[in-house]
Amino acid sequence: MSCTEKTKSFDSAFYYEVCMLKMLQKMGLISQKEFDGILKTAQEDYH
Repeated sequence: MSCTEKTKSFDSAFYYEVCMLKMLQKMGLISQKEFDGILKTAQEDYH
């Protein structure tokens, strides 16, 4: 896998994770504070 392909793969996975987190938040299953914490961890993992 080239560097560009790897970056695209990480970007896609990160985008998917953000969308799932937003859905959970809208459903009331996670709070804004939890959303922010998980998102921060995801940013560290993917970037």
